[in-house]
Amino acid sequence: MHLMTSTTSSAKLPPGGKASAGKTPITKKQILILSYVAGGIVLLVAAWFIWKKTRPEMARMDSPTRQLAKYVMTADFEKQPYDMQVQFMKVLDVRNEKGNKELDKAFAEGQINETEYRTALQLAWFGKHLARVDKYSAQGGPQKQAYLDEMIIKKLNEDEEERRNPKPPKENDISGNPSAIGERARIDRWPAEARERWYQFEKAYKDRKKLIEAARAKTRPSTTR
Repeated sequence: MHLMTSTTSSAKLPPGGKASAGKTPITKKQILILSYVAGGIVLLVAAWFIWKKTRPEMARMDSPTRQLAKYVMTADFEKQPYDMQVQFMKVLDVRNEKGNKELDKAFAEGQINETEYRTALQLAWFGKHLARVDKYSAQGGPQKQAYLDEMIIKKLNEDEEERRNPKPPKENDISGNPSAIGERARIDRWPAEARERWYQFEKAYKDRKKLIEAARAKTRPSTTR
């Protein structure tokens, strides 16, 4: 009997019966490209961190007045939605009302410069008038007129008192009232509805003021003999 022996190879073939080719070494060109890509990623990450650190963050409504005055000078404030800007304007107005005068104090103590002070005062002026526009718009017909009368008579009485008893001049003559051009430029950036409400209130106020002044002139004692 002949014994039949078989021999088997210890090497295993991959599926398909073909031997795998050896790995192709990375070329210098590929290494260079990878280096450029990695370097670009590092630069982008670094730039993002720098932008994040230097970008002005929106101030909180309860931030110190000096911070609010500085923030409303930034491009970030101007990029905020109209409703958000209005909130800052109204807060600045409240902060500088009689008895508070926080903007005046911040400027007097050197916490804000003249440009910041003037801008904050002007935005506070808008805040005061926007609050009046809101209240006027929320009233019914007769209540609208009563609200106008209340404001106008109070202002006329204050002006009359000032003429009789002039106050001493202020330490600085920086006004918070924007110029006509400055007022129009800011209002023109508001939504159409906000602009319309502003101008409706403005016209109603002026028309009513003329009537009240005319009525007062008729009842004012004559100074001629």
